[in-house]
Amino acid sequence: MDAREAALKALIEISYNKEFEKVFDLYGSKATYKADFGHLVNGVIRNITYLDYFIEKISQRKPKFLQNEIRNILRLGLFELEFTDTPEYAVVNSYVELAKEDNPKSVSLVNAVFRNFLRQKDEIKLPANFLDYLATKYSHPKWMIKRWVLHYGKDEIENILRFNNSPYGLWIRVNTIKIKVNDFLAILVKEGIAFEQNIIVPECIKIEHKGSVENLIGYEEGYWMVQGVASSLVSNILGAEDDDVVLDVCAAPGGKTAHTAAMMNNTGRILALDSNKKRLERLEENLVRLGIENTSYVAKDATKISFNENFDKILVDAPCSNTGIFSKKPDAKWKKTIEDIEELSRLQYEILDNVSKYLKPNGTLVYSTCSIELEENILVVHKFLQNNKDFVLDPFDIPYETEGTLQIIPYEFEMEGFFIAKFKRI
Repeated sequence: MDAREAALKALIEISYNKEFEKVFDLYGSKATYKADFGHLVNGVIRNITYLDYFIEKISQRKPKFLQNEIRNILRLGLFELEFTDTPEYAVVNSYVELAKEDNPKSVSLVNAVFRNFLRQKDEIKLPANFLDYLATKYSHPKWMIKRWVLHYGKDEIENILRFNNSPYGLWIRVNTIKIKVNDFLAILVKEGIAFEQNIIVPECIKIEHKGSVENLIGYEEGYWMVQGVASSLVSNILGAEDDDVVLDVCAAPGGKTAHTAAMMNNTGRILALDSNKKRLERLEENLVRLGIENTSYVAKDATKISFNENFDKILVDAPCSNTGIFSKKPDAKWKKTIEDIEELSRLQYEILDNVSKYLKPNGTLVYSTCSIELEENILVVHKFLQNNKDFVLDPFDIPYETEGTLQIIPYEFEMEGFFIAKFKRI
């Protein structure tokens, strides 16, 4: 299926509140060029408020009153005209043809919107109000922007929003159980594959690659797994060593589990815990492909589970609002509410408070989220320390670390947004 047609069908289904990942995977597998399909679907989701603003200004109709198929044809066409280098005639002709197939009566409207956009876009002004301007230009919920302006200031806000709307690219972490970092880099050089190695986490490499990741060299051999830099940084800060006994909470799909196992050289023992059995299947697949042999896993509720042993290290990568990783999950920003953040902060504290009981004296506990919300991060830490006097924050040597905590804002170090806190039991 042509990438544009597949993208249109996917966006139509997604707009009916269908689950984004399932629809994306379904039509991505049908598209002739999956990378082009992904670029179109994610591009529209990232910029949907901006695109709808121009549709309304040009057509004089609110997009919600347009037929679903036509609304998404217009979104796709405007996205390509505004954000890609595809020749204008090719874009207009392609989407006019799709309109003919779906609703021949709509062709004149579709054609007129595209032509008028090309003529009028520089004359159409975005909202003058600061929050409305940001919410429209960068297509983020206004309530979310308002919070971030309050927390991070006007000077930071556009950097955050701009980064969120930029494709994150393909970052992988070399699996040192199977291959040394330099040996894998040598393979990339030999194959002529462009890459960029991260300075802070040298195992992490940004790869120039289009198409399915399964087709990238070293996938079948288990030489790497897809994992961002900030996510990989979590296991580095945990610092698990040979023969440690480690508890990894909320572990699926297993990126941090696999990294921790590699740092332990496949020795010792890791117990990976997640409440979602389906996600644990993905964890198992990753562990097998990567050759990890020191890990077992169990589906349990981390707020209630108890153990008959204590652990040298505990990692709590808590469920969160995902507000730090919109560059990777563009649909996530449209699914969250302020009530979700408040509920998540309660859940995060319950998990942290429960599993911390099973850390050995002088052991290390790391708490992390891919969120930039204070309620999910530093406020959870403060509440935990207030109620658990046998724990203290344990400083670590990373730029911008503050006495045992690190809040990475999206765009800093070109990383996704993350929060990491390191505790020691005294």
